Amino acid sequence: MATSRRPVAPCRSGVGLRRPCPGVAVVMPCGEIDLATAPRFLKTLVDAVDSAERVVVDLGGLTFFSSAGVWALMRLRDRARAGACDVRLAGLGDGVVGRVLAIARVQALFTVHETVEDALAAGEPPGTAADVPDEPLTGLVGLARDLLDASTVDDVLARIVTAAPGVVPGADHVSMSVHADGESWRTPAPADPRARSVLSLELLRRSRIGAFGTLDVHRIRPGDLEPVDLDRAVVLAAHTSIALAAVLARTAGEREKAQLRRAIRSRDVIGQAKGLLMERRGIGEDEAFAILRGASQSLNVKLAVIAESLANGETDI
Repeated sequence: MATSRRPVAPCRSGVGLRRPCPGVAVVMPCGEIDLATAPRFLKTLVDAVDSAERVVVDLGGLTFFSSAGVWALMRLRDRARAGACDVRLAGLGDGVVGRVLAIARVQALFTVHETVEDALAAGEPPGTAADVPDEPLTGLVGLARDLLDASTVDDVLARIVTAAPGVVPGADHVSMSVHADGESWRTPAPADPRARSVLSLELLRRSRIGAFGTLDVHRIRPGDLEPVDLDRAVVLAAHTSIALAAVLARTAGEREKAQLRRAIRSRDVIGQAKGLLMERRGIGEDEAFAILRGASQSLNVKLAVIAESLANGETDI
């Protein structure tokens, strides 16, 4: 059986582009497509569509595909329709990508082949992507766009709670609990405690930032959660984890930058204070620092505060 040609070099997360013949482009993402890598994935897709008559997107090298990737494919479809470009998908298989696209009902909008070779050899499909009528998609695509704009943990949780009924039709309510860096965030549990079905999913599994949490799907009306609800809840939890990890990492980075700026400022102020003491008392740098440290300890005030007061002429030692 023919197989899709993949890059020879191992790829963790990236996007390749090759042109096997004039007018044809093959886009080859590998690794993970999430909030961080989706922009590059989309740019490569757009570059390919704008310069080729047929584009094959080989998804066989992916190990993770989030709603941000679904959003990129929808943007690709719109671009292809505008430019009359024939776009085909290959390498979906029965793995994570195939499941995500099936849940989001995106496969029906593209011509799908088992391998890249099949996609390149096939003639014109019965109806091109531009002729396929729009079908109602789940809330996953809209949620992907919303999560890209989320700036805080509270923002992410609010958007998930709002979108959940459209993503998991069998759910009546979704509640979440997140813990990171000594802080906790929670969304309200359903007012009606008589939930007929409750599904609890782990968030931020194997998080590198030490965060953890849960997403609970509640069904209160008669009936149980269906298998499709479980599938969609798993995808929803994955998207939630990605968005939370991005926001928490960004927050941690901003906090680290602020701490670094404060440390640099404190060092400058302490240097000014040492210089004043050295000039006034005719002593060395080590002695001047020892005087500042002694004053800090005796007054139980941070050394940087003592140094700033001395540098500003507000106190004398």
